[in-house]
Amino acid sequence: MRSSAGQIGDGLDVRADGSYVVAPPSRHRSGRAYRWIVLPDHVAELPPIPAWLLQRAVPAKPTVTRSDVSLRTADAHAYAAAAVASEARKVAQAPRGQRNHRLNLAAFRLGQLVGAGLLEEATATAALVDAGMAAGPGERKIRSTVRRGLQAGRRHPRRLLPRDSR
Repeated sequence: MRSSAGQIGDGLDVRADGSYVVAPPSRHRSGRAYRWIVLPDHVAELPPIPAWLLQRAVPAKPTVTRSDVSLRTADAHAYAAAAVASEARKVAQAPRGQRNHRLNLAAFRLGQLVGAGLLEEATATAALVDAGMAAGPGERKIRSTVRRGLQAGRRHPRRLLPRDSR
């Protein structure tokens, strides 16, 4: 299961390994403490996730891998440029509550192209930071999200296949 924002329902996020959840007695950046509206029963362990919810939270396996890209060398530049434009547009237009998730996903996808040698990291960074600023989560957070997303994507580069191999 992967972390996601809003995929199983409006305002519902999934947090998987490596993620965090903010709950009492954590402090909000305003300095106020989070508090329980209804105090939880102190149970030894959490109840199991309902099967219907688990089914919605775990995405179906794709039948075609998106990591394989069939391109002629001459097409690579146009493909990368179109990918940058598309991902930047999706970030700039992301709805409130999904902006950082969308930025991270875009950075990961473009990081895959950087890892495959199809795109310069500086180009991807500039486009995503500009798009992120249009969406508005704050420059420091934007740059951090872009950096981490690109790093993760580079670790899973797209594979280039000869066009006639498909």
